[in-house]
Amino acid sequence: MAANEDGILCGPQEEFKIWFDSLGKHFYACLKDKDPNDIIAIDPVSKESITAGDLLDKSVRLSCALRRLSVQKDDIVAIISENCIGYYVALLASFYCGAINFLINAAYVPRELKHAFTIAQPKIILCTSSSLPNVLKAKEELMIESTIISINEFVNNDLEYLCMNSLIQNEARVDDFKVETVDSKDIAVLCLSSGTTGLSKCVELSHRNFIPFANALRDERYLNLKDDVILSVLPFFHIYGLLICTSAIMTSVKVVVISSFKPDIFLDSIQNLKGTQLFLVPPLLQFLLKSPLVNKYDISSVKSIVVGAAPIGNDLYKEFQNRFKDITVRQVYGSTECGGLVSIQNYTDHTENVGSLIFGFKGKIVDLSTQKPVSSLQIGELCLKSMSIMVGYHNNDIETRNSFDDDGFYHTGDIGYYDEEGKLFIIDRIKEIIKYKGFQVPPSELEDIIMSHPAVQDCGVIGMPHDRAGEVPVAFVVVQDGMKVTEEELVQLVAENVSTHKHLYGGVRFMEKIPRTVTGKILRRELKTLI
Repeated sequence: MAANEDGILCGPQEEFKIWFDSLGKHFYACLKDKDPNDIIAIDPVSKESITAGDLLDKSVRLSCALRRLSVQKDDIVAIISENCIGYYVALLASFYCGAINFLINAAYVPRELKHAFTIAQPKIILCTSSSLPNVLKAKEELMIESTIISINEFVNNDLEYLCMNSLIQNEARVDDFKVETVDSKDIAVLCLSSGTTGLSKCVELSHRNFIPFANALRDERYLNLKDDVILSVLPFFHIYGLLICTSAIMTSVKVVVISSFKPDIFLDSIQNLKGTQLFLVPPLLQFLLKSPLVNKYDISSVKSIVVGAAPIGNDLYKEFQNRFKDITVRQVYGSTECGGLVSIQNYTDHTENVGSLIFGFKGKIVDLSTQKPVSSLQIGELCLKSMSIMVGYHNNDIETRNSFDDDGFYHTGDIGYYDEEGKLFIIDRIKEIIKYKGFQVPPSELEDIIMSHPAVQDCGVIGMPHDRAGEVPVAFVVVQDGMKVTEEELVQLVAENVSTHKHLYGGVRFMEKIPRTVTGKILRRELKTLI
């Protein structure tokens, strides 16, 4: 759909078929409606799985235990865990209490945990054994009174924490259980932003923020999940992973829970568990395309791949489709602040757009100088308005106010444009644009070109300070094992494909690994320390 005369793009404006005031009540009702023997999730390593009946029983018992620990509506419950079956139990139990789920990266060290706990102090911390030492240290240094519960330990001789499994086993079966009543505008989830340019901010998402996604799950125009087997390698603490995690509760899909990406486990899970739909980030799509390991496995069960968190270039898209002709690849656009899903390609798109706005969304592209809406094919900042948009940043009124304009549109910080059909194209982040002699150079454009070289496994481009030009592009490159490429070759490759102001005047640096977030975004601030 093209923009109106005011330069506003509109996704379908229609009534939602699914509506709820409380995620806890919605998830509880979904589990009640399922066959109790339906498998919700399976761990391919431990072979542990959980059925709808088991999940309902365990989450209710844990919720009762949390209430005995004085957890009430609006209390903060932190979950610090890698992907695991127990994550489902912890998440739902907290929702049933009307508590706010604070989702934190299990890899955080004490300094990062202290930052998170300072933003929002939790009453309860549910964590796995891998993160327990760091959690205990952060708690001690901050001198907070949070109760710690281990998600995956069965025996505990330590007075410093409790065991989730023991709490569940010690609770009697509850026949008259009631989920706590909340308002749809109450905070349901706290998610930390990706922190690609500094320390993370804490995003507040309400119960109603998740309504559009709950509807998109079953909608044929969008995700249309029906009896799929989904591989979930993306972390549940991230909005992208959280939505995949909960899709198994709200639909008939089964989620294969992978704690962290390991190539052999990932491919073996596709082959043996017959994965049909993958939700990936661009580096994982690159892995499927370029890794020789893929040839050793049968991945013919995969019918669809949805790629998000960062744009993929046209060259990568075409290369992938040429090799895997029976797999449909679609790009999505979204963010934590926007409640996850904003736009998605239809099944016939074959360009590098990220699709059209889903239902309930309005958007505009504004000029970076005037902040006025621009017309199609003109580049500016993407601004969005929807029921899905965050409530704000927790305990940070200034950042919240600065993120919205007077008309209530959220400023995403993403540079892009839309075409005559209203399809969105994302170019880069405002803060990541390289400014060469007044010209704007999107790093992602150069990265796409460099990645087209068969010897390149990964790369990242940043701006390097320069006395006369302001900044010049410099590329950091990881070379495929057993292959070779020179700096001169890559500089020439870029020069042949872009105008002169986008050339790699800063040259090429070779390294072993590009620093990335868990969702695949390049940590450019870490690359900047290397120049």
